[in-house]
Amino acid sequence: MINDVARSNSKMNRRALIGVSLASLLIGCQTTTETTAPTVAKPKPALAAGKRPVADLTKALLPKDTQELRIVKVDVVLSESFKRNAKQNGVSNQRIQQVLSQYLTSGLQNANARGSIPVRAEVVVNGFTFADPALAILLGSNDSVASARTTLFYMDTGQQVGRGVDAGGGTKGRATIFAAAAIKSPEGELKIVAQNMPGTIKQRLFGRKN
Repeated sequence: MINDVARSNSKMNRRALIGVSLASLLIGCQTTTETTAPTVAKPKPALAAGKRPVADLTKALLPKDTQELRIVKVDVVLSESFKRNAKQNGVSNQRIQQVLSQYLTSGLQNANARGSIPVRAEVVVNGFTFADPALAILLGSNDSVASARTTLFYMDTGQQVGRGVDAGGGTKGRATIFAAAAIKSPEGELKIVAQNMPGTIKQRLFGRKN
């Protein structure tokens, strides 16, 4: 009788042990599954809104608004209403756009390098006037001049930053009786204007030419 009770107790203990082992195994599997679940990458936080100028298209950009901005891309186009003189001087509209784009991209790329917010600069050229040697003889001075508007856009959102600024470029310092002799070829005049434009635009946008 005693042996039967002992054997019965032994079977019960084995069943209990097996039950505990199965429960532990299930808990272990569940824990392993939970700990090995793939993690979802959190999106990168947007740039602090407080550092950005108000995107008010009626507000002119001032240097105090642009200190956190850095130009990383430059696009130069001729406006649909682009006007010029001396259409037969051998310099095509395409050449004007090409030369201005070359100098403006080089001169504006990474402008305000200490800024933390990347922007794209779109320079729309509205007109180009080539100096006329005949007028220079009569007037004593005659400059080649380009008129343009530069607008900034945030690189991450494409949103326009304030209102564009009007800033072009031109030849300078020829107000003498020898002004006509100082006028270069149309190609030379174009390059002088193109060289001067980046500094003028940076002065308007950031308050300095470098």
